[in-house]
Amino acid sequence: MSHPIHRVHRVEVVGPHALRVEFDDGTFQIIDLEPVLAGVLYGPLRDPAVFRQVRIGGARGGAPIGAP
Repeated sequence: MSHPIHRVHRVEVVGPHALRVEFDDGTFQIIDLEPVLAGVLYGPLRDPAVFRQVRIGGARGGAPIGAP
């Protein structure tokens, strides 16, 4: 089975731990990340000031939230 791959075009914070992620085909998803914000790597994103630093990064489009 083949699935199209779409790049993230835009990302916007729409809630305390939620993002509106828009893809290059014009579609978008609202994603609540709160359930996965735990542990050493993702736990700090529970801080609203840190979460609001969301960005698209990396040479290939990257993830919505840049990792160190």
